[in-house]
Amino acid sequence: MLAYDQLLSEWHRRQAGPTFSSMSFAGDALVLGAGTRLAKLSKDSLRELSIDGQEERILALLSVAYWRPIPTHVLKSIKGAVRAYGRGEKVLADIHLAHSGLPTIGRTAANLEFCRLFLADRLLSAGVTPPRLLHGLGINTAPIHLVKARADDPQHPGWPAGTPGGLSGKFRPRNGGAPALDLPAVTPVADFSGGFHEAVVDTWMAYFQEKGIPAVKTPGVRFIGQQFDHR
Repeated sequence: MLAYDQLLSEWHRRQAGPTFSSMSFAGDALVLGAGTRLAKLSKDSLRELSIDGQEERILALLSVAYWRPIPTHVLKSIKGAVRAYGRGEKVLADIHLAHSGLPTIGRTAANLEFCRLFLADRLLSAGVTPPRLLHGLGINTAPIHLVKARADDPQHPGWPAGTPGGLSGKFRPRNGGAPALDLPAVTPVADFSGGFHEAVVDTWMAYFQEKGIPAVKTPGVRFIGQQFDHR
């Protein structure tokens, strides 16, 4: 359990230290706000700095900082920045962070934005999961779930690069078999032709042909989904 007095005391100490209005590197960490650590930089198998396994935490904290869901493509810029920082190319690392497209955090007199980020970090450190944190704050959790469903995730394995048939990089069953396409039958939801659908379509097709407008009467489109009865 997080004690209020302890949190308040720690927050006051944080306020006295350096602050960061945008993502920055400080030692072995990527930080934001009042020194809140978004991720700890660690060496991967290639001896390069990495944030692998911390993507959900990063997106959750950024979402709290900017009070909106942060898309997963931001992680690509962050990973590029981390690799550059590990090579000692700090200017290039800052360029990668700038390419994330995230603005600086608006700072108020009471540092409310920084305090909100600080509290979110403490909740995550106390065991609250990133999806639960965002859900409790009313922030869309979809980007977090996209991170969890990576093609290289052993729970959701993907077809390796170079797989024929356009399957490369796509998710596949864990048994490695061909993807099952169990598509539901299409159910018409509404018909605004007054029961004369074919006659209406034929009339429009004749008009398009007369005017020389390319048109297809039966396009090769199949809708995938489920009809919900709201009656």
